[in-house]
Amino acid sequence: MRCGGMPRHRQGRMPMLNQKWPADKVERRRGARERTCCDCGNVDSVRTDYKALRCAACSRKANGAKGIQAIVDAALSREKDCESCGDRHRNKRFCSVKCKRDSAERTARECKHCGLAFDVLASTIKTSNASGNFCSRGCYETFLCRTGRVTGRGSQWKRIRAEAIKKAPFCAICGTTKSLQVHHIIPFRISRDNAQNNLIPLCVKHHRWVETILVETESFGFDATSKIAWVGMLKERQMATAAKIMEVIRADI
Repeated sequence: MRCGGMPRHRQGRMPMLNQKWPADKVERRRGARERTCCDCGNVDSVRTDYKALRCAACSRKANGAKGIQAIVDAALSREKDCESCGDRHRNKRFCSVKCKRDSAERTARECKHCGLAFDVLASTIKTSNASGNFCSRGCYETFLCRTGRVTGRGSQWKRIRAEAIKKAPFCAICGTTKSLQVHHIIPFRISRDNAQNNLIPLCVKHHRWVETILVETESFGFDATSKIAWVGMLKERQMATAAKIMEVIRADI
C-alpha cells in the first residue's frame, strides 16, 4: 500500500530537516564525535579526525577577517617615504607627479633660434631633438623653415617612396623598421632629385635629427663638397646598419 505516494515500509523513516543527532546515537556512530564551536557554542557532529574548533559559518567569518587584515598589512608594508616631500606613499619613488618633476635634474640650455636661456629635463636631451635645443615649439618650427620649402615631390613620389623603402626597409641610423620616412640626402628644394641614390629611409626621430643638422650646415654654405660629404656619410651609415642587421640575423639562426 502507498500512502501519499510513499511505500508503507518507508513511512516514518524520513529524517526531518535540521534534525539533531541525540548524544547516544552520536556515540554509537562509527568515527564520529560531538564538536562544540568555540565561537558560537553550537554543537554538531563531525568526524573524529576533523580538528577544526569552529563550525562552518564561524570559520568563514574568521577566514574572511584574516584575509582582509592580510590585504591591509600588505598595503601598509609597501608604503615608503617620498624622496621629495617625505610623505608616506605606495608608489616607487615619489608620491605625485609634482614631486617627481620638482626633484628631476634639469639642465640650462640656450635656444638655437632666439637665443633665450631656458632649462630642460636632463633625460629629455637624450630622447628628443627639439626639447634640448629650442625653448618652444614655435622656435623649433621656425628654425626648420628658415630655408625655402617645397611641399610637392612630383606625381610619381608615392611609387618612388615605396621603391626606396622596399630597397632598404630599415632606418639607416638605428635599424628600426617602424614609422619609416624617406629622406632626400640633398634636399629636394635644392636638387629637385628623386633618384634612388639621393633617397634614404629614416625613422621619424632620426629624420628630424638629420634635418636639424642639415639646416645648420646650410647656414654655413652648402657647396658641392658638402653634398658629397652628406651622401657619403649617410650611405656609409646605411651600409653599416645593414651589416649589423645581417650579423644579428645570422646569430639568431
